[in-house]
Amino acid sequence: MVAGAVIRVVAGSDAPLWMDEAVTGVVASQSSVRDMALAALGDPNAPLFYVLIHAWTGIAGLGNAALRFPSLVCGLLTPLIVLVPTSSISRDVRLLWCALLALWWPGLMFAQEARCYTLLLALATGTTVAYARLLTAPTIRRALAWTGLGALTILTHYQAGALIGVQGLTYLIVHRRGAIRTWPALLAFVPVAAWMALHAETLIRFADPRFAWYPIVDRRHIPVVAGFLFGIPALAACTVLAGIVLLARRLASGPADRAPLPPPLVVVATSAGALAVMLAIGAVRPAFTIRYLVPCAPGILLGAVLVAEQMSRRIAASGLAYVLLFGIVAATWAADGAVPPYKRELEIQTASEAMMAAGTERVVFVWDNPLVDAMDPRFVQELGGFFFRRADMPVAVQAVQSKDVRRLAATWSAAPARTGLLWVHEPELHGPAAAHFRPAPLSDPAWTCSRTGQGAVGVTACLRM
Repeated sequence: MVAGAVIRVVAGSDAPLWMDEAVTGVVASQSSVRDMALAALGDPNAPLFYVLIHAWTGIAGLGNAALRFPSLVCGLLTPLIVLVPTSSISRDVRLLWCALLALWWPGLMFAQEARCYTLLLALATGTTVAYARLLTAPTIRRALAWTGLGALTILTHYQAGALIGVQGLTYLIVHRRGAIRTWPALLAFVPVAAWMALHAETLIRFADPRFAWYPIVDRRHIPVVAGFLFGIPALAACTVLAGIVLLARRLASGPADRAPLPPPLVVVATSAGALAVMLAIGAVRPAFTIRYLVPCAPGILLGAVLVAEQMSRRIAASGLAYVLLFGIVAATWAADGAVPPYKRELEIQTASEAMMAAGTERVVFVWDNPLVDAMDPRFVQELGGFFFRRADMPVAVQAVQSKDVRRLAATWSAAPARTGLLWVHEPELHGPAAAHFRPAPLSDPAWTCSRTGQGAVGVTACLRM
């Protein structure tokens, strides 16, 4: 716990905001609750994190540390949630579960990110614990705790609906009439349905494959998923194999041992089922990226703990070995810089601050990602000028979308002095401006250019003085 807390507080705390965090900043910086709600309605993400960050930054400001502070708090609290007493989960299992969550490397990474994923992890963990308690004793009070937390989880990230849906279906199968008697708890999902009805137009627009940046899921994702959940793909393979062997032994045992699966195993099965649903959908249409698995992580890590508990009966200190391996991954991640390459490459804060120092008065902003064409042009314009406005140095921003691409050449030649260019290029996404990269200012002596990123992905920043 202590090691995980220290890494969360320190690792990556001084990094610039990357593009997704700048999006958060734009929503958080809206001048009123109404404007924030309109910005959230125009964004494809669920609203809860935006509501919280807008309220918080109204008090703490829009600095990097302030934007990231709610995520840090959620990250520090998340491992403690699984220590809530649950009769079907022993104290030793809860302690080991807590340790793995404290050292789970994506949880460390998201703790210093002004996005929804640490809040999502905290709520998904609470939902998973509440679900285990509900399976143990299906009462309306426990059902309401599960549905209430589940509704908040979905309002943090819509992909969490896969987990809540699989949990709900499994609950109905396991408890049948007992589950039906708790139907009033479903009223907790009414606000979810109401918001999603309002948000449907935006969600449909962003779901159009023309604007999708996600790759289709294929077998190449298997080691990526394993590394995300366990840090070491080999550890994931060993855990899954051991779990299958242990489950097969249980099923092959005598009738006396064929009791219904205990609640912890049902919890693990529902998390694995939700993971399978997400991957299956992502294999059919571009709708998946690895961080969407965050809601499944608490249940999957509980599965690792249960495997370690069973293995410790044959191999001493199996649980300690898991903690050590997770700790090694966490320490290695922190030692490597704690900021993934895509965050270092896709950030415009550094270039924006350099342009401010040079007295830039006008900025041309190009984010060559297909999803930009699904965004409100005014929001894209605000995104390009976010860091200037935050520093009370607003500039005129020309945001380039597909309709503007043909005018880029004229833009460069006619640009007046003190014009800046911020070009975020992600060529593998085949965005609308990809054919125009390299931009002309890179070879024009009237412009001074620099870039972030060592490969094809990065930010090109140019200034015409």
